[in-house]
Amino acid sequence: MTRFFGLKIIGLFIFSFALAGCSSNTTSVVESSDCPKVDLTQINATADSADYFDQAAKIVEKESQSFIGLTEARVEFCALQNDLGFRVGSRDGEFFALTMDYIPTRITVDVEKNIVTKIQAG
Repeated sequence: MTRFFGLKIIGLFIFSFALAGCSSNTTSVVESSDCPKVDLTQINATADSADYFDQAAKIVEKESQSFIGLTEARVEFCALQNDLGFRVGSRDGEFFALTMDYIPTRITVDVEKNIVTKIQAG
């Protein structure tokens, strides 16, 4: 039993070492202060629900256009920093199935070669 346990430990060590060798040497850290701001305070919360959704989607879509040209990972991080939902609609010409629910404070992005090229709210 001890021999079997020892072999498992050695195998785990070798596997971990192999994975570490495959990792990237560069580290990318995005500070929240580096993110473009999306000002959700412009949304009139007292409007009826139909007006609220329309108003919120227009503001989110307009304000989030500053994310275009950034990497997918950075846009996802910045969306979360701005309390926005995030999903990918297409990546390198491949379109993904999306839910039909309408969330005005969520952005759907199109990505080409890891760069966000289009953003839609909802």
